[in-house]
Parts: sequence; C-alpha cells; structure tokens
Amino acid sequence: MKNRKNFCLLSMLLMLAMAVFVSGGCGGGSSGSSEFAGGVGTAENPWRIETAKQLEAVRSHLGGHFALTKDLDLSGYEDWQPIGSFKAISEEDDETPAPEAAFTGTFDGGGHSISNVKVASAQPGMGTGLFGCMTGDGAIIKNLTVVNAEINGGAGTGAVVGYAHAPESADVRIESVVLSGDNKVSGTSLTGGLAGAVGGPVLVKGCTARADVVLNGDGMRGTGQGVGIVVGGGEGCNIEDSHAVGGSVTANGRATMSIGGFAGCAQESGYVKNCSVSDVTVTVNDATSSMIGGLLGHAGAPDVTPTEISGCTTKNVTIRVSDGASRIGMIVGGGFYCPLYVAYFPVPNAFNVTDCKADGSIEGGRVVGTVAGYVYNNSTVKDCTANVTVNGAAGQQIGGDDKSTPLASFEFTAGGRGTEADPWRIETADQLNCVRNNLGGHYVLMNDVALSGYRNWQPIGSFKPVEGTEEDPQPEAAFTGVFDGGGHTVSSITVNAPQAMGTGLFGCMTGDGAAVKNLTVEDAKVNGLMCVAGVVGYAHAPESADVRIEKVTLTGSNKMNAAAMVGGIAGGVAGPVLLKGCYAQADVVMEGDGAQGMGQGAGLIVGGGEVCNFDDCHATGGSVTAKGNATAGIGALAGCAMSSKYVKDCSAKDVKVVVESPTSALISGLVGYAGTTSGAKTQISGCKTDNVTVAVTAGSKRIGMIVGGGFYFDAYKEFYPEPTAFEVKDCGAKGSISGGGIVGTIIGYAYDNSTAADDCTADVTVNGAASLKKIGGDKSSDPLSTL
Repeated sequence: MKNRKNFCLLSMLLMLAMAVFVSGGCGGGSSGSSEFAGGVGTAENPWRIETAKQLEAVRSHLGGHFALTKDLDLSGYEDWQPIGSFKAISEEDDETPAPEAAFTGTFDGGGHSISNVKVASAQPGMGTGLFGCMTGDGAIIKNLTVVNAEINGGAGTGAVVGYAHAPESADVRIESVVLSGDNKVSGTSLTGGLAGAVGGPVLVKGCTARADVVLNGDGMRGTGQGVGIVVGGGEGCNIEDSHAVGGSVTANGRATMSIGGFAGCAQESGYVKNCSVSDVTVTVNDATSSMIGGLLGHAGAPDVTPTEISGCTTKNVTIRVSDGASRIGMIVGGGFYCPLYVAYFPVPNAFNVTDCKADGSIEGGRVVGTVAGYVYNNSTVKDCTANVTVNGAAGQQIGGDDKSTPLASFEFTAGGRGTEADPWRIETADQLNCVRNNLGGHYVLMNDVALSGYRNWQPIGSFKPVEGTEEDPQPEAAFTGVFDGGGHTVSSITVNAPQAMGTGLFGCMTGDGAAVKNLTVEDAKVNGLMCVAGVVGYAHAPESADVRIEKVTLTGSNKMNAAAMVGGIAGGVAGPVLLKGCYAQADVVMEGDGAQGMGQGAGLIVGGGEVCNFDDCHATGGSVTAKGNATAGIGALAGCAMSSKYVKDCSAKDVKVVVESPTSALISGLVGYAGTTSGAKTQISGCKTDNVTVAVTAGSKRIGMIVGGGFYFDAYKEFYPEPTAFEVKDCGAKGSISGGGIVGTIIGYAYDNSTAADDCTADVTVNGAASLKKIGGDKSSDPLSTL
C-alpha cells in the first residue's frame, strides 16, 4: 500500500471525513441451493439466477460465483439496494473496503441484461449502483448488459458498480459490460456511467457505455471531482478497448475538476489504450473548474513511469466550459496538480499521449489544446492528429506548458507568484474563491468583485482548534497569508452558517505576518453561531506575532447575526492583532443568552476583542442590538477590549445601541468593557462619540458612553477576582442613554483601579435629562456585591 493517500480517497475523505462505517451484507449464510435456480456457488458450478428475487439473494452470498441465465427487469424495485457495500476495514486504514461487506465473488451476466435499475436515495458512505462495492482477489463482473438505469448517489456512484477496489496485485475485473438505453447517473464525486470510483489494479476491459452523467458537488468541499461515462474516478486501474458511445457529462458545482467524456481521471494508471468517445457532450458550468477532457479529465503518475494513453480516439465530441475554466484538452486535460493536494502531489503527474486521434469542438475556457490542455515537462504528446475547433477556429495540440504558461500564472489567479514581492493577482470572483487553495500566499485584488453569484459563500480559512485548546486555530486550516485589497471592493457577500464558528468573507486568520488590508466590503449579510463578521470571523495572533486588519472599510447595507462575538469588521479577535484605520457601517445583532455561555461581544468594528489593539477605527452608522438574556459586552465600536494595551483615536457616530434584556451589563456607546488584570492598564484615549443612542431595558447596569466598565462577574470570579483596569483620557462623549442603572456619561462603573481623566468631556443626556455624572458608580457608591 502506498504511503501517499490516493486521489479517490482524498476526495472521499474531504467530503465524508471517512467517519461513516455502514453495515454490509453477510458473506456467509447457508448453501443457498433453494435461493437460486441451480448450482452450488463454485467457479465450476455457479449459482444460476433467473429472477429478480434470486438476484436479491446475491447479497447473502457476497463471495459466491453467479451466472445470469435470463434477462431481468427490476422495475418492481423503486429503490434498489446495491449488492455489497463499502465499510472501511479499520479506522486506521480508511480506504480499503472490508471484504465481508463488499462483493468479492464473480458475476457472469452470460450475455443477458438487467434493466430498469433504480437507486433513488444516496447510500451512506461510498458506493451506489447495481453493485455498491466490490473488492478482493478474483472479484469479477463480466458479460453483462445493464439497460435504463437511474442512479442517484454521493461519492462513488455508477450504474453497474459504485466502487470497484482491488488490493495490491489482485485480479479484479469489469469486463465485457455494456450500459445501454436511457441511463441517468448523478453523484457528488467519483461518478461514472458504468463505474463510479475504481481504486487499485482493477482492469476495465471491453466495456461500452451510454449515459447522461451529472456531477453535483463543489470541489472546495472535497466533492465535485471525477466524472465520466465509463469511469468517474480511476486510481491505479487500467482501461482498454472500452468506449463511451453517446450521452453527456455535466459538472454543476463550483471548482470542479477531473471531468472527462470517457473517464474523469486515470490517476496512477499504467495505461489507457484503444479507447474511444463518440457523440458525447461535456458541459462544465463553473469558471474555476479545471482538468477537463473529451476523453480523460486528468491522467498520470507521480513516479518514474508515466501513464500511457495510446490508440485512443474522440469523434464528434463537444466540450462547453465557462471562460475561466482551464487545462482543457480533447484527449486529456492535463496531469493532476492542484494546490489543495500539493502535500501529496507537489508536481503535476506524468503521462505520454501516443497515436491518438481527436475530433470535435471546444467552446470557452483557457489553456486549451486540441489534444492536451496542459503538458508539464514530465509529459509528452507524440504522433497524434486533431480535427478540433477551439472557439470556432483551429487550435494547437498543446494548450500550455510550464515554460510558456507556468501553472502559477493561470491556475486560480490572474498572475503573480504568491510572494510578498510578486503576489498572486485576483481579478474575478472565482479567483477570489480559489484563495482558499493556498491559505499562506500573498494576494492583491486588482478589480472590484461582486459575489452575488455565490448564494452561500464559503469563508476563506476556517477555525479548527489545535488539539488540547479551544481558542488556538490550526494554521493549516486558517488564512495565514496577506490579502491586499488594493483599494478595491468585494460586494454582495451572503453567508448562512448558523452552527459555524468563524464566519465572514474570511472565516479565520492567524500566524505571524497574516494581514487583511486596503479593502472595502460592501453589502454583506452574514449569519453564524460565534465569531461572525462581514470581513473576518475570527482573527487570532500568536504571542508576539504581527497580525493586522488595516484600512478595511465596511459600507453599504450590512447585517450580521450571531449568538456571540459578532462584529462588522471582525467577530472575535484574540491575541495582539492590530486593528488600524478601519471604518464600519452595519446592523449587528447578537441573539445568544449569557447564561448559556453566549450573548457576549457585539460591536460595529469588533464583536469581542482580547489582547488586540485599536487605532484610528470608526463606527460610522448603523446599530448594535443584543436580544438575548443576561448579555454583556455591547458597544457601538467594540463589545470589549479585554487585556488590550490601547484603544486610541477611535470614534462612533450616528449609531444606536439597543439592549433588550433587563439583566444585561457592560454596555457602551464605544466599548462595552475594557481593562487588564495585571501590569499596565488599558489606555482609552482620544476617542469620541457623536449622536450615539444607547437604549437599554430597566435593570441593565454598568452603562457608559465611552466604556461600560471593567470586566467582572461572579461566574468568572475564579479567573477574574477583581474588575479589569483601564484609564480613559482626552475622550469626548455626545449622545443619549435611556434606561438602565449605574449610568455614567463617560464610564458606567469604575472600580478603584480605573479612572476617567479630567480632560474628558460629555454632552450626554440620561433618560432625557442632562447629566454631569461622568462615572455612574464606584466601589463606595455601588459595592460590587450589588452588581
């Protein structure tokens, strides 16, 4: 077994995390003499099948030998249960099927047909078709015709067999099998007309298929890979004398890859020889898709022996792709290469195309060849002919190579090398979507980009905690690079992920040097559970790291919803992140209850900040609303600046802060709460509010126009036995406060470790009347026990 994960497994893992272990049929059972029309189940005297009911009985004898002696019609089965299922052999080895669950015998169709196979519901795990999963030395399906199949599945879906697997050096074959009539097959990945996924040294020989095959998955979610009329995704298999004789292949998802009229891929295969495709249309609907072929989407091996593609032809094949799609060829799209898999395949895989003939047309796309889309320096095209038009004109046999068209210059970006000196350039929404393929790169936005075509944007970078922690993100999952907006705008962002932590244009960022800067975001609608914002859901900085959100503006009509840590620019910010020169206009809604561990941290710049610092940041309009019970840390600028060094030269103007619970606390026209537990106090200086309205329910406490107070709650006494300390200097407050108790025009509650300097001014009404009370309460007037 190879140490490197194979292509089929990787796409399956990304979609399912291989956590599904489904139950399979029993390989044992009685002799079965009464279940069949004769025979004893041996190679010399196989069980004979004459009825659909006898075909069903194969599930009870998965290791037996069978011969079909009559044509069968399965129209009486509205949802056929596949024969054999995929169950991982162990948690450690999650790519090998357990033999006891899969079909390990031989099935000889005897030239007969099985018609009207229908699988209506996707099977759990891997493998949907007439046969779900087959494996084991000697497992064979041969001499069979399947007619009029309608199959709906997930990963590994095919009309005849969903997942065909061969252990190393085993003899596993799909031979002389025909798929004819009106066949419709759909899946999320590794989806084929005849076979879905084929892994290991399986031989596919003498097969013919006609079908309409649809791939519905998105490549960025680990699906959306591998689709063809004969095989969806092949890894390690060999294919000969097999033919796709009509129908269509359609890829509907975003960032799909490995799409072929014959097979989506022949990854690590020894050969594909004497195969053909005729009268087939391949349609790819997304501009970020890649590796698309009239015969094969991608092929090749990463080792010294290239995959040999020889004696193959296409006739009257039409490929229609979106303009941004790349690596498109009539015989093969290219060798497999994708930043998502660069740890496993650091260079494109190698192939040789020899003595092939291509006929058809290609419409759309870039890096397009009449034989091969992209040929790296380890691959060759020899003795081939092509009668192929590209966008109505004659094309060249090879669309691009590493000398004329370096991969980094066209794949996923508009140019650049991803370095600080030469960042990758982003010009389109689809290129922006592909930033997630290399989370550590340097990027610059060259144009304004609208994401209205993405009904539910998937944030760039995600939060996955480091083992043993709850707050530290795994760097490999988060965005760790630099994104320079170049003064341009990303607009029309919609994210609806009600159970997610880290939701926004960027989901999570961390790592020394990580930055989002010089960017405007306009018209964002983001819904999540925790750490939710229009720009960055969760920004984290390791100790002493330089992480920045700088010169970022949120404008237009923006609405953020979450249970906790919800902001306009950033939701949750932890560690020494610097927020500088940022502006935000939005309606921010926090719906969680404090008693449930939610309901804390809401503001227009930042929801909840810890250790981070604010410099020259401004809330320029909108509202902050806390709907839950016992909420805390609600401010027009930021819900909190906990353990921060400073909040300086910041402001809030034309903002309304609304708190609906009578048991809420630490509410402000600027910062809900602030302060440190030791060392230098948080400095809040040079800050202003103007026309800020704070409206709270009677019973809420510690309410100030600049800061509500230092953090202190009985529930957190173990960690914070006293309120955190801060100093307010040179700040000016203008606005109004209605409702609540312990209200100050500058500070709601100041313990003896916190102060408001004499140079602070206030023009603030409290419940409709002018107030000269800068500090609403302190230790002498309102002991902490009363709070």
